[in-house]
Amino acid sequence: MSSTLSKRAERVIDQLDEIDRELIKTVGRFRLVCARQLRRLYFPSVDGAESAPARRARHRMARLVKLDVLARLPRRVGGFQSGSAGYVYRLGPVGLQLTQYRGTRNREWSPSHSWVRHNLAITECFVLLREIERDGLSKLRLFDPEPHSWRPFFGPSGGPETLKPDAYVVLQAHGFEEHWFLEVDRGTESKSVLRRKLDRYLAYFQTGQEQERLGLFPQVRFIVSLAGSPSLQTEADRVSEIERVISQLPESAQRIFSASTLSSLSDQVRAGPVS
Repeated sequence: MSSTLSKRAERVIDQLDEIDRELIKTVGRFRLVCARQLRRLYFPSVDGAESAPARRARHRMARLVKLDVLARLPRRVGGFQSGSAGYVYRLGPVGLQLTQYRGTRNREWSPSHSWVRHNLAITECFVLLREIERDGLSKLRLFDPEPHSWRPFFGPSGGPETLKPDAYVVLQAHGFEEHWFLEVDRGTESKSVLRRKLDRYLAYFQTGQEQERLGLFPQVRFIVSLAGSPSLQTEADRVSEIERVISQLPESAQRIFSASTLSSLSDQVRAGPVS
């Protein structure tokens, strides 16, 4: 821990156990995590018995809020369910000191509803992959959310650019190690914006940076999650729309990209790698 910690933060350290520390680290890394996601990560139910794990999770998070390690977003911004399961958590002032996450916002931060939903959808991808790992079907080697997933590069014109995937994932399953760039899609981007996003990935592909580092280029997976989105499309229609934009690329480039719904992510991992 930093030597510049406040006296209160130093006192709090002694009150934290290993679960507390892991929970705080997760909230710091993902910036926002809802109560239900934290419960699924750190207090999973056994044989369908939900009440005891949920009760332990509520007590744990309430204690961390009281210690100013965690803070809750206002319900009007982050809440999407009734009761304590609807809380959305970020780091509190003590949690910010303990983690030293330089890019994390201060306590006055009030993100928009759309940003909250998008961020929670990224976090949900992580939670789902952890749950699959818990079932013994895969091993999640790495999940870097933004901005840790970003890649600086020089574009076609020679100027500096940055590729900004929502997450970078390394997953071991079915005897293979898969590498993904995740793009969580909320149905708010036009087809022209989607095409520009694909072109940016192709520009990065042409640099060869990732191939030199890994020996391969990660699969770019568009994960559609429209819960709470202003989009009037169904998730299946949105997947089809993204696939149509992908189909306009040269055939050799199309293989880099895929699109699916968030709800089908578990089934896809269980089924094996994209061919």
